[in-house]
This record gives sequence, C-alpha cells and structure tokens, in this order.
Amino acid sequence: LSCFSQNNISGTISLSGNKILFFPIPYDKGWHLSVDNQATSLHKIQIGLSGVFLSPGKHNITLSYSPPYQKEGSILSIFSLFIYAALMFFSDKKIRRINQ
Repeated sequence: LSCFSQNNISGTISLSGNKILFFPIPYDKGWHLSVDNQATSLHKIQIGLSGVFLSPGKHNITLSYSPPYQKEGSILSIFSLFIYAALMFFSDKKIRRINQ
C-alpha cells in the first residue's frame, strides 16, 4: 500500500495465479479503478462489495473516488447562479425606472 486516503487508494500486488482482489468497500459507481495504468471496471462481489479479477504477475492498482454527477451538478449550479444574477440585475433596473 503506497497511498491511502479517503478518496484514493494505491499500491502494488504480486500474484502467482489468477485471483480476485477484494476491496471491503461498498460497490459504488463513483469508484474508478486502474490496473497497470489501464482503466478497469470494478465488479460487485459477495453482498455488494467491490473486487476485480487479476491475472498472475505484478500489478499497480489505483482506486479513486469522485461523486457521481459531480461535474453535471457543478455546471448546473454555475448556470443557475448566472440566471439568478441576471434576474437580480434586470429587476433592479426595472425598479429604478419605476421609482424615477
């Protein structure tokens, strides 16, 4: 294990045969796995936990987490703030015209 944090796990493993690498982490679409710098899909194992099938040899494993739809949510929030600011600007102009 070379790195362990809340959103990132990385390390190396050497295997003598085909094995399943089990992660005691609930399966979630936000987890992204790379094996030997190649994107690889995680699989649901046992009762909803995560794992991956590995071939014999030495492998570099990297797991990272990013919340699903984070990018889309950020874009929507920025767009909404822009609309809100535009509405405030134009309604303020309208109020000033009425008061004159």
